[in-house]
Amino acid sequence: MSLGYDRSWQPNPPPFHEMSNFDGSAPKNPNIATTTEWSYGGYSAYREGPHQQGANASNQFRRTWISRLLPEYFTSPKPYSAVDQYASSKPQPGPAQFFKHNSIEPIDSWTIHWFTPASMIFLLLIGLGSAVGHHIYYSSLDKQHAGSAAQQQWVTRIGTALAFLTQATLAAAVLISRNQRVWVSLREKYLSLHAIDALFSVTDNFFHFGNGEMIAHAKTATMMALVRWIIPLAAIFTPGTISVMSTVELNTTSCMAPTLRFPYEQVNSSHLVNSSATISTLGENWRFIYRSPSALAKKIFTLSAYSGNIAAGVPDAEGTTLKQDCSANCTYAISFDGPTLNCTEEIPWDSGRAPWRHELSFLPKIDSYGYKYVMAALGTDFTSMRGDSPENSTANSTMSIPDVLWVGHRLRLSDDFTLPPEKMYEPHVYSCQNSVGRYRVSAEVRDGRIVPTIDSVETLYGLPHESNYLMTTDEFTPNYALIDVLTSILGGNATIEPNGPSGSYAQLSTAETSVGSTPLTVHVNGSELRTVPHLGAEVEKMAHGMVASLLADRTLIYAASVNSSCSSSRAYNVYHYNAHTLIVVYAATVALAVYMVCLGALALLRNGVAHDTSFSTFVATTRNERLDRLFRGACLGKNPLGNDLGKTKMMFGEQQEPLSMAAGGAAMGRYHQNAEQTVGHATFGTEGGVRRLKKGGQYS
Repeated sequence: MSLGYDRSWQPNPPPFHEMSNFDGSAPKNPNIATTTEWSYGGYSAYREGPHQQGANASNQFRRTWISRLLPEYFTSPKPYSAVDQYASSKPQPGPAQFFKHNSIEPIDSWTIHWFTPASMIFLLLIGLGSAVGHHIYYSSLDKQHAGSAAQQQWVTRIGTALAFLTQATLAAAVLISRNQRVWVSLREKYLSLHAIDALFSVTDNFFHFGNGEMIAHAKTATMMALVRWIIPLAAIFTPGTISVMSTVELNTTSCMAPTLRFPYEQVNSSHLVNSSATISTLGENWRFIYRSPSALAKKIFTLSAYSGNIAAGVPDAEGTTLKQDCSANCTYAISFDGPTLNCTEEIPWDSGRAPWRHELSFLPKIDSYGYKYVMAALGTDFTSMRGDSPENSTANSTMSIPDVLWVGHRLRLSDDFTLPPEKMYEPHVYSCQNSVGRYRVSAEVRDGRIVPTIDSVETLYGLPHESNYLMTTDEFTPNYALIDVLTSILGGNATIEPNGPSGSYAQLSTAETSVGSTPLTVHVNGSELRTVPHLGAEVEKMAHGMVASLLADRTLIYAASVNSSCSSSRAYNVYHYNAHTLIVVYAATVALAVYMVCLGALALLRNGVAHDTSFSTFVATTRNERLDRLFRGACLGKNPLGNDLGKTKMMFGEQQEPLSMAAGGAAMGRYHQNAEQTVGHATFGTEGGVRRLKKGGQYS
């Protein structure tokens, strides 16, 4: 069929001026001649130009129109391309030469635009820089004062922002690199539409990792997608590498600390705070002769004995500089010589050494009543009295001042009252010598109070025996006051006696002693009193606490101050940076990102062009008449694809069969492989419809 403008191919051909130019406009001069140059394979070339006018007619401008006859679609001659050329006296070329020399459509170039590789490198450098900056920022805060809550919140915000920037930029660099690798897989292997969808969407939807075909045939791209998911996990670990911890700052300085200075101290660096004779003392004296404990001595000693604690003082007392030189958490150490007791265990039955005026029956005997259970419990649980030392026994002298406190008790060994009394109880007797000892005390300023702690007490010597009452001097007043108060508390007996009809039950009878109200007793009820096991040592400890409590009262004449080394502590919050965790996490993350970018760069060189997942990329690579037919009835692009359509295998390659000019002549300039030279078309195609692209080949 002739395709010249003879209107023979169309029942009702339009007039010539209805034919449009390439830009869609009508020819400016309808009175021109049109001839058919050639017709080949369905393509037709129309030439228009003015009639011959003189000798210079060959130089007149002419237009060539190209069209193709598709009876099922065409209703009018619609030109698809026009090429301007000047007339020539040479014969017009055939179709192959015409397409070759006139380039009906431009050929796509094999070039890599700088933006894609630059983006990969730039994002990688930003991620690396923010990771290094994160480390430097946290290092600058390490061990620094944490400041207020608002300042700490800003540190958290900045650290989180740096962590987010690091993971976001590194993940973006990996994503761009992965896009290049995806197109390598699409150009080398046929994949089903399901696998292709998963390959493009797996970076957004983690569940696409369940596509086995994608994992099997696109391993590298799948691995890069997995890295894309892993990199953001760095933002979980790195912000938490800095934390706020409480620390204590120690400072040592010299300060004046409170101490005690008793009259028998000959050489001591301490100095008395109170020197007036009207200042409080521990004894009621007459002409420097001790008579009895003072009211203040009874108060301080009694409170300490019953509570078992050492009285606390105040840091701003007269003669001290603790408040100025020492902070709230200040510690210091002092030593002084003071009254003490030195308790020694004696033989219970040595009546020649003990000062008992009566028979002390620690082990009862069963009497004629026959109540074995009751009688087994009878006896003395505790006893205490004042007496002379065994070496200076003058108990009958009315002018003596006894220098020993005697204490005795029995320990219950068993609750089986069927046993003989000697197997149920074990008696112990102690003689506590009134002595002078050296105290070593550590004190802490806590909550505005001085809390002393006795480190040790070393006994120096016992008091000399005073046989004459009038010969006692003020030198040992603290010792006499201490032992007098202890005697008033502990002196007396705690005895189990029979009671009830015919003595049918045992009852505790306490005569004067208040031991049941002190820490020396571990259990007491109506029929029993049990004391601590090591009674002698506990009595010594009680006396030491009573003496150390004197430090709290700065009105005493014994109050003194001494130059001591004071160590203060201040608790505050500081930042603690775990650099190891941050460096390890960021090093692993950056190393993965660098490896992925290298893979992307290799894929970029392998492809010859830069790819992404933009809309224009899909439009450019899916211009295919066969795809149009394949997706008829599925043009809305909804997901998921049907199984039949989704199982169709496709690859991005070079179209193999000749194409019609359907869909607007998308294949203009391409023709059968038997032509002199072909310009290929790169597109997605089904199995057998495309072959691998040749890097550097001509594709339009």
